[in-house]
Amino acid sequence: MEINLSWMYPSLLSLHGERGSVQAFEKVAKNLGVTLNVKKVESFEDNVDLENTDIMLFLPGELKLIEQIKQALEKQDLSKYIEAQKYLICVGTTGSLLAKEIVREDGTKIEGLGVLDMNVQERKMVIGDDLHFYINQTKQEIIGSQIQMIDIERKNVEPLGYTIYGYGNMR
Repeated sequence: MEINLSWMYPSLLSLHGERGSVQAFEKVAKNLGVTLNVKKVESFEDNVDLENTDIMLFLPGELKLIEQIKQALEKQDLSKYIEAQKYLICVGTTGSLLAKEIVREDGTKIEGLGVLDMNVQERKMVIGDDLHFYINQTKQEIIGSQIQMIDIERKNVEPLGYTIYGYGNMR
C-alpha cells in the first residue's frame, strides 16, 4: 500500500515546530508496512496534484494566513478532492480554515472554506493548559497540554469527550 501526503506550506504553518507530526506519520506508516510519500507544498502559488494526493496536511499556523491559504486552495478544484473522500487534516488554529467564518480579535471577519458547519472566534487571551479528558466512545483517558488561541462554535454536535481537568474546549 502507498499513501501520498501533501505537507502544506511547512515553512509558514509551523507554530510549534511541527516537523514531528510528519515524522509521526512516517513512523506509523513504516510500522504498518505502508509506503508514505511526503511532498512539501511550499508556496501559495504551487499547484497541488490533488489526483495523486491522499492526505493534505495543514499544521498549526497564524490566523492571519487563513485567507491566503483559502485563496490558494480556491485555485485548485478542492471540491473533487473532498467528493473523492480524501483526507484534509487541519491541526490547531489552521482548523479554522474549514469553518464558515473566522472572526479576528480586532473584529475583522474572514470567510473560511465552509467545509464544516462552524464559526471560529480568535481569543483575546491565549490559554496554555494542562488537560485531562476522556473520549466518549472508548472512555479512554487522555492527558496532555494545549494552547487555545481560538474558540469554536458548533451547534448540535456531540463533543468528542469530556474534560476531567483543565479549561478544555469540550463540555
